Amino acid sequence: MEYLTVKEAGENWGVTGRTYFIFDVQPTNNAVISIVIIAIVCGIIALLYWLLVALFVYKEAKKAKLSGLFWGGLTLLSNLGGLILFLLYKKVSQCCPDCDAVQCRKNTHCVFCGAKLMTVCEKCGGSVCSNEAFCKHCGNKIKK
Repeated sequence: MEYLTVKEAGENWGVTGRTYFIFDVQPTNNAVISIVIIAIVCGIIALLYWLLVALFVYKEAKKAKLSGLFWGGLTLLSNLGGLILFLLYKKVSQCCPDCDAVQCRKNTHCVFCGAKLMTVCEKCGGSVCSNEAFCKHCGNKIKK
């Protein structure tokens, strides 16, 4: 059986046309232990990430006066799927500027703190969000 050294490979590469086969491959000292340790560390990091995403969604849901247990549990089971679903739910809903509670889009006042969420246009009577300068129904300038 012929073993190849680095020097022989550099000198003989393509010159002699010889092919070297190495059948006795042995890992370096402590290679298996190093791989196991790296795998354990990567697993712990992945687990921490998974739990922190669920904890983040749980806290955000509690702050928005939603069921933290439901949203946190959903995110714990599905991770990024639950996070994306939670963020989409908050996006399509209306949030109170004072208490940050999620509201139905049609609410004119917050059901938790009573803050004004929408105003009414003086010209057409349509509902206008509190941060809009013009009515979306008739174009009338909204007085603040």
